[in-house]
Amino acid sequence: MRIGYECILTGQAESGVGGSIRQLLFAMASAPGNEFYVFSSPSARAGLPASGDVCYEISRLAGTCRAARVAWQHGLLPGRIKRAGLEVYHATGYVLSSRCAGVPAVLSVYDLTALEYPKLTTRANAAHYAYAVPRGVRAARRVIVPSGWVARKVRERLGVPWEKIDVVPLGVARDFCLNGTKAAPQPEDPYLLFVGNLERKKNLGLLVRVLAELRRRAYPLRLVLAGKPGNAARELAALARQANVQECVDFPGYVPRDRLVALYRQAVALVFPSWDEGFGLPPVESMACGTPVVASDRGALPETTGGAAILLDPADVRAWVEAVAALADNEQARREWRERGLKRVAGLTWEAAAGNVLETYARAIREDSRLGEDSRP
Repeated sequence: MRIGYECILTGQAESGVGGSIRQLLFAMASAPGNEFYVFSSPSARAGLPASGDVCYEISRLAGTCRAARVAWQHGLLPGRIKRAGLEVYHATGYVLSSRCAGVPAVLSVYDLTALEYPKLTTRANAAHYAYAVPRGVRAARRVIVPSGWVARKVRERLGVPWEKIDVVPLGVARDFCLNGTKAAPQPEDPYLLFVGNLERKKNLGLLVRVLAELRRRAYPLRLVLAGKPGNAARELAALARQANVQECVDFPGYVPRDRLVALYRQAVALVFPSWDEGFGLPPVESMACGTPVVASDRGALPETTGGAAILLDPADVRAWVEAVAALADNEQARREWRERGLKRVAGLTWEAAAGNVLETYARAIREDSRLGEDSRP
């Protein structure tokens, strides 16, 4: 197959979505028999595959700013897709222009949080996705989602037929699984870890309150909030000061992958209290690193963690305090949750995801061909 692949959300300090797009491309490009024509920007091109089966069309406009990227996606990109001689095109990040006609298109939608909870995101995000996502799923031949939870939301809220949706769970990158069978030693200064952008939808104020209560009970724990500052960063800093735990809350910003593995492995637990998630990569990355997970029972997290995490109501501070205290006090409990996590993530590989996505491409091509035949006089 000659596959068009959009890759403008990757690069330095990429989000979980950006990292997933990059990992999927590497996994698919390693399988023989396909050509990839990748649409990218100079900044997003860094760290992508360099092989004879992958060629790039680089647009500076796509990497200038968000407004420029949207203009590129809806204005320039459709014409370039048509001229590239593609058999199928994959819009990998929520957005597919209705002008991309003539080539069967696949759209990836990771969650509908911006549509369902607009107050938890920025006004720009809410407005953009409220416009782009419904139009994109209508224009796509097939829609890829990372969980059954998102599949149901796409069906119920956007009216997409079940038969048009493919559920493809995300994978765990191999570097998170290094030495996964050995428990990492606990540091002298133990900490709870959160990984992700510091956004309101992540419900991080709960973690500050949990930390304050644990410190009041004389647990010598710190809280590390590892991620790019988002729309909740200032609120969190203010809340930490109000709770008098500002010295115990660390904001390291975006943590590069080589440091992130060590950060996962030495944490007492990953704490992940999101109000909603379409998949939740940090919990499965933490499991792959041998670290227990305490997570919200909302969104796709019960599905993603598959019984291998402690799941709690994201509004119940007391339940989170008791769960974390129990893990901190009990090495045997940490070991048991660690073993459950390692078993859960064993099947979540990017190779498996790549095989499923390539099948989706082939299905989109066949369906487009049949529709073309049916329309002939």
